[in-house]
Amino acid sequence: MQVSALGYAQKITLSLKNASLADVLFKIKEQTGYNFLYTKEMLKKSNPVSIDVENKEMVDVLNTCFENQALYFQIEEKTVVVKEKLPKTIESQTVRISGKIVNENGEPLPGASVYAKGENRRVAASANGSYSITVKSENSILVFSYVGYESQEVRVGNRKNIDINMRLNEQNLDVVVVGYGQEINKIDLTGAVSQVNMEDVEKAPVGNIAEALQGRIAGVNISADDGQPGDELSIVIRGGNSLTQDNSPLYVIDGFPVEEYSSSSLNPDDIESINILKDASATSIYGARGANGVIVIETKKGQIGAPVVTFNNTLGVQQVQNLVELMSPYEFVKYQYEWNPSNATTRYLSNNRTVEDYKNVKGMDWQSAIFRVSLNRRHNIAVRGGNSSTRYAISGNIYNQEGIILNTGYNRYAGRVSLNQNISKKIDASINVSISKRKAWGGTIREGDGGTVTSALLARAWAYRPTTGKAFDEDEDVWEEEADEDMITQYDSRLNPVVTQSNIYNPKYTTDISANGSVSYKIIPSLTLRSTGTLFTSMSRTEAFYNSKTPQGNLRSILNIRGINASVNNGERITWSNNTTLNFNKTYKRSHKITALGGLEVQESMYKTYGYAAQKIPNESLGMAGMNQGIPLTIRSTWRDYALFSVFGRADYSYKSKYIFTATMRADASSKFSVANRWGYFPAMALGWNMDREKWFKKQQFVTSSKMRFSYGLNGNNRIGEYTRFPLVTLPNAAAYSWGNSTPEWGAVVDLPTPDIKWETTENMDLGLELGFLKKKVNLEIDFYRKNTRDLLMNARIPTSQGFATAMKNIGSVRNEGIEITLNTKNIKKKNFSWNSDFNISFNRGKILALNGEEDKLFSYPSFISQYSTNPLYIAEVGKPVGLFYGYVWEGTYKYADFDNPAEGVYVLKNNVTGNGSDLVQPGDIKYRDLNGDLTIDEKDLTIIGRGLPIHTGGFNNNFTYKNFSLNVFLQWNYGNNIYNANRLSFEGNGNTRANFNQYASYANRWTPENPDSDIFRTKGQGVIGWHSSRVIEDGSYLRLKTVALNYNLPLNLIRRAYMKKVTVGVAAQNLLTWTNYSGMDPEVSTRSRNLMPGFDYIAYPLARTVVFKLNTTF
Repeated sequence: MQVSALGYAQKITLSLKNASLADVLFKIKEQTGYNFLYTKEMLKKSNPVSIDVENKEMVDVLNTCFENQALYFQIEEKTVVVKEKLPKTIESQTVRISGKIVNENGEPLPGASVYAKGENRRVAASANGSYSITVKSENSILVFSYVGYESQEVRVGNRKNIDINMRLNEQNLDVVVVGYGQEINKIDLTGAVSQVNMEDVEKAPVGNIAEALQGRIAGVNISADDGQPGDELSIVIRGGNSLTQDNSPLYVIDGFPVEEYSSSSLNPDDIESINILKDASATSIYGARGANGVIVIETKKGQIGAPVVTFNNTLGVQQVQNLVELMSPYEFVKYQYEWNPSNATTRYLSNNRTVEDYKNVKGMDWQSAIFRVSLNRRHNIAVRGGNSSTRYAISGNIYNQEGIILNTGYNRYAGRVSLNQNISKKIDASINVSISKRKAWGGTIREGDGGTVTSALLARAWAYRPTTGKAFDEDEDVWEEEADEDMITQYDSRLNPVVTQSNIYNPKYTTDISANGSVSYKIIPSLTLRSTGTLFTSMSRTEAFYNSKTPQGNLRSILNIRGINASVNNGERITWSNNTTLNFNKTYKRSHKITALGGLEVQESMYKTYGYAAQKIPNESLGMAGMNQGIPLTIRSTWRDYALFSVFGRADYSYKSKYIFTATMRADASSKFSVANRWGYFPAMALGWNMDREKWFKKQQFVTSSKMRFSYGLNGNNRIGEYTRFPLVTLPNAAAYSWGNSTPEWGAVVDLPTPDIKWETTENMDLGLELGFLKKKVNLEIDFYRKNTRDLLMNARIPTSQGFATAMKNIGSVRNEGIEITLNTKNIKKKNFSWNSDFNISFNRGKILALNGEEDKLFSYPSFISQYSTNPLYIAEVGKPVGLFYGYVWEGTYKYADFDNPAEGVYVLKNNVTGNGSDLVQPGDIKYRDLNGDLTIDEKDLTIIGRGLPIHTGGFNNNFTYKNFSLNVFLQWNYGNNIYNANRLSFEGNGNTRANFNQYASYANRWTPENPDSDIFRTKGQGVIGWHSSRVIEDGSYLRLKTVALNYNLPLNLIRRAYMKKVTVGVAAQNLLTWTNYSGMDPEVSTRSRNLMPGFDYIAYPLARTVVFKLNTTF
C-alpha cells in the first residue's frame, strides 16, 4: 500500500446558495468519489448552506459546510461519516485544543482524524494539517489517526496547542504482491521476498530500471556486459542454476508473466512497486519458470480525486570514466626500433632523425578521438485521477542517450494508459495498454566487425600509430585518411577508427506493445473470481549498410570479399495468455485468517524472423535504397512457437499473525517436451513464526519484532529452444555439389533427436530471520539458502560413432548456497534533520555436483583472437565453483641468473631451469611455473588461475534530509572476482606479433638490458602464442559511488500561486567514482557467456559517468 500526504487533498469547485446540506454533500461526492454516511433524520435539522469556492481542498470545503451546524464529520479512508455534536450545555464546560499534524518529513497530513477518547467529539485536519477540537477537560485523551500511520494517544493536560508528528505503520504499509494479484501483508509472509524502495530507485539518473537496482537488493546480482547504450543487464538471483541455459529471472508485469522481457522497454517513472521473489514459497506459484527467481512489477494506476499532473525532466552529460594510457610517439618509435631496426629506421628515422627527436612530438590521440562528452535527457509526463467508479492513468516518456563513443546511442519513446472501472458493487474491470519504441545505433562495440585483431573499433584506436614517421607537421593529414596504407595486409586491416565509426550504419528498431485486461466478480465478500487476458507483441528490425569507409565494406581490405554490402532482418514475437483465478480471503473469529488462490493459465508464443542481404552494391550513395542493385547474398527465415498450460494453487493460514503456514502447488505442461515428459510438478511449503506476538516476548523492550520462517519446494526451468527435442534438418547449399549448375535439393540432419529431455528441476530451501530493535529503528534480515538444480539441460558429448559429437541431455547438477544480510537503520531523527541507512551484503557459493556421466571437467573456449580461441580458458569441474579461469601460472620473466653465459651475447638456459615451451628461451622472455617439476611446460602444468564470480556483493545506501533538502548517497561493490584482461594480450606485449602496432604505456616498462628486473616480457618475448596464463588475470573487485542525488523541494507558499503542489530541483550523478585495482577501463565487464565464462574483458564499451540536472513538478 502506498500512502500519500495528499491522499485527502481533493480539489472542489462549488457555487451554491441556500442549498440543503444533502445537496452539497452529493455534489462533493460527484467531484471526489468519496462516500458519505449519514441518516436523513440527521440532515433534517441542518442549516442551509451557501458556498462559492474554486479549486479548494475537500477538507476545507467540508469545514465550511459544517460550520454553524449541529453536526460534525469524520473521514475514514474513502468515507465521510456524519455525526451529531454534543449538547451545548456540555460544550460550555470544555477546553479548546488546536495544533498541526505532519508526517516524519514535516509534510501536512490533510484529513487526519482527531477524536477525544470516550467522548463524542471528532474532527479532521485541514489541507495544511491544522486542526481544532473541543474536549471535556484537561484529563481528556486525544487519539490521532491516519491511514497507514501509527495511531497516537496524547493526554491534554494544561496545553492549548498540541502538534503531532506521525510515524508510518510499517506492518500496514508492507503489502507484498506474491503472484496473480494476490496481496499478503509482510507480517503474514512466509517467503523470501525483497521489496524495492522506489523513492531511492527513482533518484538514479538512468533509463533502465535494472541499472537503478544494482547493489540495492541482497541476493540479486545485476551487472552489465559493458556500457553499450540500450543493452540489457544480466540479472541473476541467488546464483546461476543452469550451466548452459538462460539464468535470467521471470518478469511479471501487472500480472503478465514474460520470460524474455526487455527491462529497457519500461519507463522507470511508470513503476509503482517492485517485489523480488527469491525462494520456493514465493516462486513456486510460477512453477516451470520460477527457478531463477521472479521480479513482480506493478505500474502506477489512477487514484480517486482530481487529476494530478506530473512533469519530470532530467538533462545532463555523460563521459568516459577512465581512458587507457597509450605509448607516446617517443615510446612507440623506441619500441619499433627494438622490434625491427631496419624497418623502423626506414619509416621513422629517415632524414637524420633519431629516437630522441620524438620526445617532444605530440602524438595523435586516436583513443580520445572516438570518445566524446554526450547528452543524456529524459522527459516524463503523466496525468492520473478518477472517482469512486473510474480511475485512469496516462503517461508518456522520452529518453535520449547519446553514447560516449562516436556515432552510438539509444532512444526510447514510451506511453501507457491504464483504466480501472467499477461496473457494479460486484464487478470490476481494468485495462492497461503500453507501447515502447526503441532505437539503438552504432554497432555492438564488443563484437568487432571482422576476423583480425584490429577488426574492433577500440582495437583500431589503440593500435593506430601515434605518429607516421613523416614530417612531424604532416601527421595532421592522417586524421582524414581512410586507412594506414602500410598496414593493409592479409592479417591486418588498419582502418582509420574515426572514419569507420562515423560511417557505421546499423540501427536496431524495436517496438513493444502490451495490452492486458481483467474482469473480477465478487461472488461473496470473501470469494472473488478474476480472469485476465494479455497480448504482447515485440517487433524488431535491424538494418546494416557497409559503405566503402567501413571495415566490412572497405574495398582496400583484403578481408572484404563482399564489396559494398547491406542486410535487413525483421523479427516479431507474439505472445498471448489467459489466467483465471479464484481468490478466497476470510478471517474467522478474528484469529484464523485463511487466504487461498486457485487458477488455470494458458500461454502461447510465436516467433518469426525474415531477412536478406545483398553484396557488390554498385551505388553506395543510395544507402539501403540501393540494395536491389546488388547481388543477392543470403535469405533467412525462422518460424517457431510453443505453448504452456498450467494449473496452480496456493493456500495461506495465519493464526493471529503469530503462526503462519503456506502451501503451493503448480503443474505445467510445455510443448517443448515430448508427451512422456510434458508435465512438471512443483510443490512448496513454508512456515512462519512471529515471535513478537507471544506474551513472553513483550516482557523486554530491546527487540521490538522477531520473525522466523522456513520454506522448501521445487521449481522448474524450461529455457530451451522450442524444437530442441526434434532432429534439425538443414539445406547446406554451401557444402553441397551443384549437379548441372542447378540448386542442390537435399537436406542433412545436423542435430541428433533428443525426445527424452525434460525439465531442469531446482530444489530450494530457505531459512530466514527478521529482527527489529529499539522500536524498529534498527531492522535486520538474514537468509540462509541452498538450491540444488538437477537434470541440467546441456549439450553432452556422445560417441562419434552415432554420427554426432554432442546431443542435448539432462545431465549433471549444480548447487548454490549462501547468506544474505540486510540492515536498515534510522540513525538520526530530528525536527529538521534525518539520516537513514540501508546496508546489504550477499555471499553465494556455487558448486558443480555432477557433469556428464563419469566426466568431471568441462572446458570453455572464448571466441576472440584466433590463436587464443583454440585453448581453453575456463574450466567447470565437479566439486568446484563455475567460471574458474584455467591456464599457466605466470612467474614474470627469465632473468640473467637463469642462464649460463658461455660467450658475450650468448645465453643458454641452465639445466635446472624450466623453459616456457619455446624453442629458444632468452633473458626477458615470459616465464611460467613448472607445477609438476619435470622441467617441461606442457598441459600437465595447467591449473586453476582465478575465479570469474565474486565472493560477495553488496550496497550501502544513505538518505539525509535537512529542511527542504534531501541527499542520497549510494555505494555498490563486488569483491573477490577476477577479470581476464584479454586486451593486454595484444596491447601489453603484442602477443600476435603485429608490426607498427601501438601498445599500452605500461609496456614501456618491459624487460630490456637496461631494465633487467622487469617482469614484463621483452619485445618478442611473449613465448608460445595462444597460451593463457595468470599474467593478464587481475583483481576485479571494486567499490563504486553508484548514485549521488541532491534535491530541494521549493516551499509551498512559493508555488501555490502557480497551481503547483510540488516542485523539486536537483542534481544527480551515476557511476561518479570507482575505486579498483583493475587496469582496464572499467571492472564491471563480461563480454562473453556469463554462465561458463564470466569476467572476460575484450574491447568492451566502457560504462559512462553521468551527471544530470532535474526539475520535477506536480500540478
